[in-house]
Amino acid sequence: MAINYVFKETTDFYTIVTPVSNITTRQIADNISAVNDYGINGGFFNSPNGYNNPPTESLSIAWSSIYGDHGSTNAYGNKSRGTVVIFEDYFDNYKLKGAILRATSTTDVKNQLGYNHRYRAMIGGGSLSLGIDSNSTWKDTVFTNEEWSGLYPEFALTNRTCLGLKNNGSETYAFLATSKGWKSMYACRDYLKSEGCFDGIFLDGSGSSQMRCLSNDNVNIYVNGGDGRKIWNIVTLINKS
Repeated sequence: MAINYVFKETTDFYTIVTPVSNITTRQIADNISAVNDYGINGGFFNSPNGYNNPPTESLSIAWSSIYGDHGSTNAYGNKSRGTVVIFEDYFDNYKLKGAILRATSTTDVKNQLGYNHRYRAMIGGGSLSLGIDSNSTWKDTVFTNEEWSGLYPEFALTNRTCLGLKNNGSETYAFLATSKGWKSMYACRDYLKSEGCFDGIFLDGSGSSQMRCLSNDNVNIYVNGGDGRKIWNIVTLINKS
């Protein structure tokens, strides 16, 4: 019986719910079905040799105190985009927290939050800005400011991956979610809001939208390998027992 996480299925999403202390990121350069990790795909990457070959570089921040630096910037540091930060807060007796801010790089994260914290992980994607009530307002402001329109022309429906944060008592939980079928970005925002998340980011989608986890029967492994492509990094559970 899993105690460090829960695998949850709703009408539109599969979700791994776990304390933020239990997530990190590591580079895999492979399909998620080829690794033993439980988790979801990470951020965006460059694959000039095609998706059947390993990606060549990250286009989203991907840093871990466990696995090191495998993505220092969002879009080569040219764009300030949504980034999940797991850290021990220097100003609160090193209490472990999860936050989301817009940043260009790991250095920018530290410049914004401070250099005295103990950082655990930084995971880049795009801001879902759940504090903005209106989906259309979010699209016209944050989504546009982060310059995603070229990547998502006409806001097409596709497979989606998102990561939300929720405070529950003294602990912060991460919601690692992949969609069941094609969904809009609005569906990600609406879903994470419905789960009580205070903020979230979207990660790579389409054929990169992938998940591997022990299912809720605690017997079978649920694997969604997307279209089979090799991805850059995984948002993975540190302890999957």
